[in-house]
Amino acid sequence: MSRKRRREEPNVNTEVVGLYEDLANENEEVRLKAAKDLLFALTRERDGQLLSRTIRRLIRGLCSGRKAARLGFSVALTEFLVQWLGPKHSSLQGFNTALPELLDILNEQTNITGNVSGQEVRDHCFGRLFGAEAIIKSRVLFQPAVPIELWYQILNVIFDLAKSKPWLREECGYVICGSLQTLKNTNVDSEYAEACIQILIAANLVKTPEGVAVWITCQRFFPEVALPNGHWHKQDPLDRKTLAVLAKIMREAPVASDTKDSQATNADTGAWRTSLHFAWDVVLKAVIEDDHEWSGQENTKQNFSIFWESVVDDGLFAASSSEERKYWGFRLHQRFWQTMDAPLLPHIVMKNFKRCLVNQLVSRDRYLHRAAEQTLQVMHSRIAKEPELAGYALERLIGMEPGRMLNFDTLTKTKTIEKLISQANALAFKQIIDFFEGCLLRPGGQGEKSASSERQMALDYMISALRSRVISMENDVGHALKKKKEILSVFDILIRFAYFGPESEHIRGGPSNPIPPLSRATIELFKAKITTCLTLLLGKLPNPENFPFEILLMIRDRENREGVTSTLNADEDIKKVLHRACKNLDKLHAKNEAAKGDEKDFLKAFEMLYSLTILQVYNEDADAVDLLGELKGCYETMVKETSIEGRNQGCELLLEVLLSLVSKPSQLFRRVAKQVFGACASQINSNGLGSLLQVLESEENSKGQEAMFDNIDDGIGADELPDIEEVDMDNEDLKQTNGDDTSSEAPDDSGSDVTEESNGSDDELAAFDAKLAQALGTHTATKDFEAGSSKDSSDDDEAMDDDQMEALDGYLESVFKERAKVKSAKTTRKEAKETMVNFKRQVLELLEIYIAKQHSNPLALDLLLPLLILVRKTQTKSIADRACALIREYAKLCKGKNITSLKEEEEEEEEEDDEEDEEDERKEKHTQYLFKLLEAVHEEAANKEGSNAYNSACSQASLLLVKVLAAQEGRKEHLRKVVGIYGATQERFLLEAKSCHVKTGFFTDWLNWCTSARKSG
Repeated sequence: MSRKRRREEPNVNTEVVGLYEDLANENEEVRLKAAKDLLFALTRERDGQLLSRTIRRLIRGLCSGRKAARLGFSVALTEFLVQWLGPKHSSLQGFNTALPELLDILNEQTNITGNVSGQEVRDHCFGRLFGAEAIIKSRVLFQPAVPIELWYQILNVIFDLAKSKPWLREECGYVICGSLQTLKNTNVDSEYAEACIQILIAANLVKTPEGVAVWITCQRFFPEVALPNGHWHKQDPLDRKTLAVLAKIMREAPVASDTKDSQATNADTGAWRTSLHFAWDVVLKAVIEDDHEWSGQENTKQNFSIFWESVVDDGLFAASSSEERKYWGFRLHQRFWQTMDAPLLPHIVMKNFKRCLVNQLVSRDRYLHRAAEQTLQVMHSRIAKEPELAGYALERLIGMEPGRMLNFDTLTKTKTIEKLISQANALAFKQIIDFFEGCLLRPGGQGEKSASSERQMALDYMISALRSRVISMENDVGHALKKKKEILSVFDILIRFAYFGPESEHIRGGPSNPIPPLSRATIELFKAKITTCLTLLLGKLPNPENFPFEILLMIRDRENREGVTSTLNADEDIKKVLHRACKNLDKLHAKNEAAKGDEKDFLKAFEMLYSLTILQVYNEDADAVDLLGELKGCYETMVKETSIEGRNQGCELLLEVLLSLVSKPSQLFRRVAKQVFGACASQINSNGLGSLLQVLESEENSKGQEAMFDNIDDGIGADELPDIEEVDMDNEDLKQTNGDDTSSEAPDDSGSDVTEESNGSDDELAAFDAKLAQALGTHTATKDFEAGSSKDSSDDDEAMDDDQMEALDGYLESVFKERAKVKSAKTTRKEAKETMVNFKRQVLELLEIYIAKQHSNPLALDLLLPLLILVRKTQTKSIADRACALIREYAKLCKGKNITSLKEEEEEEEEEDDEEDEEDERKEKHTQYLFKLLEAVHEEAANKEGSNAYNSACSQASLLLVKVLAAQEGRKEHLRKVVGIYGATQERFLLEAKSCHVKTGFFTDWLNWCTSARKSG
């Protein structure tokens, strides 16, 4: 039996094998380390045969599609050639590979033989290209002893690939451009660059994106090269006369060949790619740097605009362009916004691009919708870093006259323009405001209607700009003064168009009068927008008091200019009143500047109210003149009057004025009234609180409306009151009666209208049917049904002549008029309820302000019982919820040092008295009042049935009074009486279950408080 021959171990260098594996690693650091270690290992071994095998192995590795093999083997091959074939290489026995043999090895190892798959063909083609690139990067071909023929050979290898494999043409062109950069850095003779152009022409690739890139790169790095004629005008692809051809080339459209005997157009580059061609970077860099002849002394921006319009806007974004080319256009815009210098960015937004952008943003179903969105995102990202670009971008997106696209946001369903406005810095903000002012002066639309529409859109954007400044002013207190100037600049434009007519002078060197002239509706719109802006200022800024005064100063300053005419339509008497009011305002402002503390807060708020009232006179508000007289009386009694009684009367008068303001539809005056109320809250006495509580006690119907508004304003009837705008509640609140969440007991009077409406609607409808049947000489269908009539009623009808028909028409008209009156009555009742509900809501907001500022004032305790009654009686859930929340907030504020102290109810009305017995008597009087109030709260909770929220409010009000009593002198005695009151209520809860409606939680809250009070001592 023969013995099995022992297998010989192959002579394999395991270290080198591991390094080859690492060369394909996807981590760049691992690849670079492997290449370094491989060269170190070869240097250490100094084996010529190993070097010969290594060079073949590295070239074969370039043909591998595994991981990042091409990148790793390409780096290793480049460094290998530098070390072993470069100018400083040393000869080594066994390594006889020279540069001519190197090219043969490259062709041999990357040659495709046999029946192979398409992927294998691609791998070998890429391997040959990467090998040629490695040889060029190693610079071994540019040594003095190396003949230039080898350079021609390597160029032929690359251009042959570009011609035979169109899908590889871009990569080949990129390698050639990179080789020109290498030639420049190597300082070789220009004939090497000439060789590139010669072979480019021979390959018939001049009129391709790759050919353009190679040509421009050669021009840039080797200007001394004499480029051949007959291909480009003045040998410059960027010449103006060849831009049309360049546009076709860059969008890869068919272009006639330069070779007479060839019919090829060289347009086919294989499958379409989503990425941009590298030639765009080369071309754009050449355009921007003005490296071409046609730039001359002209401005770079103009040259760039001409190029961009011809090649990009009219090329990629033309109406006839395919979706794929438009996608390239979007990608080009994105790259430009990311990388290019700021001065050129506005020039890339042109008409075809805007049209395409809008069309694609209109619907998510559009093919390039996502690309269009990404373009805007990239633009906003760049502007966020350089906000001075916001003005230019906005101008270009909207466009100039004619054909402005002020409805850009509406068309695209985006907030692009608004976001640009918010991103603008001070410089861009001024540019934006000036642009919109130009839109107001010279709207692009034809006709008054079109001009008014465009002006309204421009005005809306100006308000948006002001809003953005208000928000930034609110968040950035450090730059508040700068933001304030920007806000006032917007008001200056609004004032000019709202209150003044055409001017005889010119502003800023341009036409100052609008053409066509502003319509009356547009002027009123300007006035309304001023009110809107002031409302915004009052709602957003913590200290907006100076704005109304400064706006009035701007109006008065413009009135005093020559050639300026005011549009105020007022008689001489009103103008005199206005003149006196402005003088009074100046005095008030001077006194405000000198005041301090609480007085200054009140004067600031009052000055703002007075300024706004004067502004309403300019708005031609009929009630503003009367309001000025009332405010003057308030000022004289509250500020100038020295007696306490006089000041109290002035405060009560001011409170009545504020109540009339919060009942108005103007949100601006409601906010001002609340601010003034907060400033004078400390001066409000019991009579003032009583006027507020009177509103809460009124009925929520037409009777309550008539009684209440007759008291507030004798000159306005209930039917004449306008509807309250900006209702904060839902319509359901008007219909929903209090259930478990609010109150189950309805008042006898306040719900009378609701009951009457629900019970009377059927009767009214029946009466209408009866009158209609009488007029027609028939009877109702109900009577037919009850009588069981089966006959045709038309048999009993007699034919009517013309006189009878005319009489019937008159009777029918009277019947329908009566029906309309019935519907009008229903609408009146509904509007009356809405008015009263909103009025109560405004009063509750005033009480919230009062509680926040005066919760330690004993007068605030008088609010508890009326609020509880309101919760129980109101028909509107939102009112009940708000009253409960007010009681809850009051109880929350009264803790620790903030608990109400029992000082004199109106300390300023009492003379100082040092006698202890009178002081004790006064405190005793207040203590007894609190006990009576506590008993009244318990009586309210026990005798009146209500919701859980109502009972919780009763418990909180009761505990609040307990805390106030416990905080005074005689704590134990007070608590004993409190325990007695709670005990009496609990006794009723136990023994009178049917009549006592107190919930268990009322006593649970009491016990919890007792536990807490016991621990705190």
